Amino acid sequence: MNLIAKMVPPPRNVSLVIFVLLLLMNTVCFSADEWVKKADMPVAKADHATCVINGKIIIFGGSNKNSALPSVEEYSPLADKWTKKQDMPEAKSAHQICLVNGKIYIISNIFNPNLVVEYDWQKNIWENKEVMPTIRMWPSACTLNGLIYVFGGTAGNGAVKSNIEVYDPSKNEWTKKKDMPIGREGFSTSVIKDKIYVIGGWRPNQFLATVEEYNPVTEEWINKSPMPTGRCYFTTCVVNEKIYVMGGVKDFGSALTTVEMYDPNTDTWEKKADMKIARYCPSSAVVDGRIFVTGGNPRFYAAFPDEPLSSVEEYDTGFRPQNVSNIDNLSSTWGSIKSIK
Repeated sequence: MNLIAKMVPPPRNVSLVIFVLLLLMNTVCFSADEWVKKADMPVAKADHATCVINGKIIIFGGSNKNSALPSVEEYSPLADKWTKKQDMPEAKSAHQICLVNGKIYIISNIFNPNLVVEYDWQKNIWENKEVMPTIRMWPSACTLNGLIYVFGGTAGNGAVKSNIEVYDPSKNEWTKKKDMPIGREGFSTSVIKDKIYVIGGWRPNQFLATVEEYNPVTEEWINKSPMPTGRCYFTTCVVNEKIYVMGGVKDFGSALTTVEMYDPNTDTWEKKADMKIARYCPSSAVVDGRIFVTGGNPRFYAAFPDEPLSSVEEYDTGFRPQNVSNIDNLSSTWGSIKSIK
């Protein structure tokens, strides 16, 4: 090749192809299918709730062996370090957390099963909102299009709930929807492509493996491929439009280390590496494609409850979300991650 040819830049379409290839290489990284131990939480706990704010994992409340906790702790994945934050006004356990428009909403807990509290993280202001119409513990809640959907739960007398109610933070109002096909507690809800996936849970004498897809617009339900391991009181995360299910219990005994991944696009399940420590009622969060599972209990309904866990484990999915804009109109939709930017 002569000198002039060397100085001529490649065609624009070739540059675009090279850019896309580099982008794909950065989006999906090679990673080992394994869990890595991280710094323990300052306070051992289970039944806590977690969200992500500016790349930091924030844990609210939970319970130890004897009582519920008001504690708030922040974890930096980069530094592998925990920082104590100001306590909540009151202790909470078995609650749900949703993020809408920069505000944190804490819904239900074992002491006030229909309580709704809004927390402004930036201003450090707590405010009670309109209570949930149905009194229930251990429901599951998720956020879609600025609305909070709350499913199922229990009244605490052994009976499970099938109610669905939707909270609109902008109006501070609740709306009732058609009931779920199967009432349950201790299950999960995950949002992918404007659909809500309801997975597992418990109802009297049943550890559920069911997976159902809910369309909030039509209020229709579609049965999907069941989870390989029926269980309840597990934790889930969504990464790159895939749902990771971790831990829980499948009988009245020891907790599970089992991790399974569901792909709604193919309606298939895939076994992933087990966690190092069995746990039920843990919590989890995703930062930069990495899943962090925190705390939990080692046994289910033990006659003499064990001390909860303080341990933290990290699983690298290999996915790296990238923000692409103003480059030949390239765009992509990434898996939903609970966070405030």
